[in-house]
Amino acid sequence: FLKFLGKLRRNTAKVFFSKSADEKVCAACGGELYVRADDTPESVKHRLEVYRRDTLPVINYYEHGGKFVKINGNQPVANVFEDIKKSLEEVK
Repeated sequence: FLKFLGKLRRNTAKVFFSKSADEKVCAACGGELYVRADDTPESVKHRLEVYRRDTLPVINYYEHGGKFVKINGNQPVANVFEDIKKSLEEVK
């Protein structure tokens, strides 16, 4: 079972993945690191089950109907916005 060690830095929205669950301080800025109370293997397993049960069928329905567009959200916000605009222009 893959163990996720994502930690959040206080007062930011940054997530860090580390090899050690014992890390308490961000190596980049010295800020406090913490793990969310609901970020347990059980809660991750439950979220994946809910995704497979509730979300994936909706995605499949729209993909097969030709009404689903995938947009890469792992790029600068301006690029995501441009991709969304292009997709919307294509359905006009």
